[in-house]
Amino acid sequence: MTDARKPRQPLLHLSHPDAHAPGYEYPEAAALPLSTMTKVIGFVVAIALAWTQYYLEHTYHDTEHAVIAGPWMIPFALLLGGIATMPFIAKHWWEHHYAKVAIGLGVFVAAYYLLFVPLGPGNIAKAAAEYISFIFLLGSLFVVSGGIVIRVRGESTPWANTVLLLIGAVIANIFGTTGASMLLIRPFLRMNKGHLRAYHVVFFIFVVANAGGSLTPIGDPPLFLGYLQGVPFFWVFEHCWQIWLVVIGLLLAVFFVIDSIAARKDDRAKKTDDDNDFGPAVSFYGGTNLLFITLILVGILGHAKLNSAVFHGPWREMLMAVAAFASLATTPKRVHGENVFNYAPIREVAFLFIGIFLTMVPALDYLYHNSEKLPLKTPGQYYFLSGSLSAVLDNAPTYLTFLQTQIGSLDKTVVERAVAIAKRGGHVVTEEDVAGLTDAQATTLRDTIKALVRYHGDRVNAGTLSSAEVRVGFLFGDRQLNRYLIAISMGAVLFGAMTYIGNGPNFMVKSIAEHTGAPTPSFFGYIFVYSAPVLLPILVIVWAIFLR
Repeated sequence: MTDARKPRQPLLHLSHPDAHAPGYEYPEAAALPLSTMTKVIGFVVAIALAWTQYYLEHTYHDTEHAVIAGPWMIPFALLLGGIATMPFIAKHWWEHHYAKVAIGLGVFVAAYYLLFVPLGPGNIAKAAAEYISFIFLLGSLFVVSGGIVIRVRGESTPWANTVLLLIGAVIANIFGTTGASMLLIRPFLRMNKGHLRAYHVVFFIFVVANAGGSLTPIGDPPLFLGYLQGVPFFWVFEHCWQIWLVVIGLLLAVFFVIDSIAARKDDRAKKTDDDNDFGPAVSFYGGTNLLFITLILVGILGHAKLNSAVFHGPWREMLMAVAAFASLATTPKRVHGENVFNYAPIREVAFLFIGIFLTMVPALDYLYHNSEKLPLKTPGQYYFLSGSLSAVLDNAPTYLTFLQTQIGSLDKTVVERAVAIAKRGGHVVTEEDVAGLTDAQATTLRDTIKALVRYHGDRVNAGTLSSAEVRVGFLFGDRQLNRYLIAISMGAVLFGAMTYIGNGPNFMVKSIAEHTGAPTPSFFGYIFVYSAPVLLPILVIVWAIFLR
């Protein structure tokens, strides 16, 4: 009697992607591979931009905030309002002209600052340096994650779906929410083929595209901007991991219950052999890109040490460029094809954020000089207000806006003393340093210097910390101010999941899901059916436990 059982397949399959399914046709929507000459030119341009960033950062890092009138925040508001509403009001017009709008508003503000504002050129130069670093991170993660394909076979049980979302939440802190979303959304949709519901897409956005990446600066753009401002790399993890556990745990629990109820209505075991039974449980292609992810991490974490050990230069950005272009050079065409990899999403982000970073300069300057006029007194107020704006605007500039607002409310006398201590090198707070200060002010000063030494010891001793970095040191050095930084960080990241426009990956996930035929809720359906009744109560629980 012939044994008709199917052969046992391995759990994990690693091979060249052309080996797993012959007769593959490269999709038209995917970008064609770049020529060798294009890659070489692109790499040279990237290195030149990296050195430009290094020059701007080190030349203008101590430039003080310019004094600016409130009406100059209007271009910033116009741009963010356009990003939030134009895709729904005039979608096709916006798709063709968003770059012109963003660059036009940015150039308008930059020209005024360069020509008419005292300290204006320095402020624009700082914004340009931060933009270059920002886009290097997003671009490198986007390219490298686009070179990895994961195929998952087998039944999409509630447990399997929940585990995949948990994996996404973890790796979002390594690949970034954009990279993790690009990496896992297609496997997630494929393994649920035949019984996809709108909630599958929504919870993927909640967990992987937003809340998951709230532990590291790589995880979500607002946290990376905080890192560029001087917030230590591991500070968010040290102070926010409990919030991450609560949010991810509750979201996954709710998802598991909903998916279990839906699974009882579906007969998920009835799948075709082609879907389930042939091939390994998990196929992973493009594994060399894990090395390039490691290279990006080395660039971020080892930037200061490489400057000390080798030579002073833009190591962070240069290693990101090496990782991105090495990925393009070594990733098989088949992998990019299966990911339908193209440059449209990162191109849109690059153009929009040119405008955002430039138009944001007057807003940050104004808030720095006028923060005492705002009715923001408690961490909870910062959490909900920064979160509310992050839900309807982009969460990266929202984070910077409220970070600057809190910095502007610091005791300027104590700040001046701290800057003087940091500039002279060493970390000893003398009696002369605290002369004339109250006990509370002296304690704040000592705690801030202690925190700066803990996280930036080499630069404190060398006297190379910028005034802006010293100011940020007050937020992570003082126990009470810690809560404000936590509130701003978590408000910006977590509330970004409240709408499709709160965070860049949200729309990318929605677009990919719609392209595959998966049901997705409308803009208002997303809010009123899912984020308001499901996500918002969880965010309120975070406030009640940690920030009240």
